[in-house]
Amino acid sequence: MRVLIYVVFLTVLAAQALFAGPAEQLGDELQQCGVQNPNTVPDNWVSVGVLTGRHQACFTYIPPSFRYVPLGEASNLYVEDDYTSASIIGGVLPAGYSCDLNGVTNWYGNIVSQTGCMNPKLEWYDVNASSFVYSCTKNNVALIGGVKAIIDGSNTMFCSVTVMGYAMPQSNIKKACQLSQILHGVKCTNPQFGGKVCHKPICSNNCKASGYMGGYCNSLEECVCTK
Repeated sequence: MRVLIYVVFLTVLAAQALFAGPAEQLGDELQQCGVQNPNTVPDNWVSVGVLTGRHQACFTYIPPSFRYVPLGEASNLYVEDDYTSASIIGGVLPAGYSCDLNGVTNWYGNIVSQTGCMNPKLEWYDVNASSFVYSCTKNNVALIGGVKAIIDGSNTMFCSVTVMGYAMPQSNIKKACQLSQILHGVKCTNPQFGGKVCHKPICSNNCKASGYMGGYCNSLEECVCTK
């Protein structure tokens, strides 16, 4: 029988979220990332699936050093090593959790503990941004993680959530921008344009092969070369 370890994040709600400790470090690092979207993906990154099922026409991009681990229809994991990863989880929040950010933090804390990262601690929480930062310890390595949640509580019977997160050793917080880019690189095919999708790395590399400086994907999913 599988034993679930239930961990409750201690949550302090305030009118204004404050950074402190590891969360402040992460916030400072993310400030250096600049704009991130599917067109800021480095040219050597590769496209991988985002979720499956009804989301099977969605993609993101990961560095060559990462591997893609599909965990089922509602969960994908992008892993560099035992301590550095990004993840996208979608589905219905299990029964017993409140359909709000407090419920998501408690549910996510349970997931974190089941991956072997013990004593998860909530470091920062912003209900308006639907985001939080946590820390935990795995094999004596202190990790820091950031999470963004999209919560749809409009259905009275089900609480639909999409949770995007990443984690890295606190000693290697410079990974933050790379991990954040993975989550900011998500894009889906648009039926309005016949379901086609332009992959920026492929576009840019094809343009370079034709003598241009690079390329990007416009709003019509067309590849535009840059001089």
